[in-house]
Amino acid sequence: MESTSTVTANQSIVSALGAGSGIDMAALASNIANAQFAARASRLATKLETLDSQISAASTLKSMLLGLASSMGERVRQGDLSTQPQLTNGAIAKPTLSGASLARGTYSFEVTTLAASQTLASLVYASRTSPTGSGTLTLRFGTVAGAGFTADAARDPVDITVASGATLADVANAINAAGAGVSAYVANTTDGARLVLKGVNGANNGFVLEATETVGEEGLANLAWTPAAPPGRLLSTAVDASFTVDGLPMSAASNTVVDAIPGVTPCEVQTRQVRLPAAASAAISTWPA
Repeated sequence: MESTSTVTANQSIVSALGAGSGIDMAALASNIANAQFAARASRLATKLETLDSQISAASTLKSMLLGLASSMGERVRQGDLSTQPQLTNGAIAKPTLSGASLARGTYSFEVTTLAASQTLASLVYASRTSPTGSGTLTLRFGTVAGAGFTADAARDPVDITVASGATLADVANAINAAGAGVSAYVANTTDGARLVLKGVNGANNGFVLEATETVGEEGLANLAWTPAAPPGRLLSTAVDASFTVDGLPMSAASNTVVDAIPGVTPCEVQTRQVRLPAAASAAISTWPA
């Protein structure tokens, strides 16, 4: 049998812990445990959030680096960071590497003639509103050489309808609206108004202008032109660009040369150079600078 003092001590402990007072001892123990580990759990949660943020930032940085690598790779392969040809006389041309079938080395390049377009002027009229007569103007394309014209069989003639009561300005508008590769405008010269027609660069882009007049509204024939006409109306003749590469003669219909040197395209011809003096030619080098 327990002594009276032991029983009394046990009763005091039970009473102190709230036995018999309705207190949930299990919940109390859980709350004490939670309070003990709350700070540690909070620190772990903070570290987890930081780690998630760092992973997200690292993923974003990786994506940016991949984009930069792709962009830089493209610039190195074909862009402004790629190997560019060097020209000893920058006034002659502007070469660009195409990156395909590049023949590395140094090439002599000399321009003797720039490609040009045909420019034609009409007879003098009093003003841009002067009547021209009506009917049909026909453009035929080909090569103009002296007093001769060789038509390009691969190109169809272009008919331009000139309405009744048309003026010089109306004719210019009708030619532009035809989209035939010939532009027109009215120039107010010191002598009077003149219709000016300009073609496209290249010897085969020369043209003649024929006229079919409306009966009773004649006058359109004054705008017609062939190489056999009196001089003074042909302001410039359509010609090809001519040049040499390593002394070999070449030509191009425009001033953009695309196949003179393998891998160097386009090469923009900028200035006509004469054969003499020696500074007239240039060297194109496709080796890295």
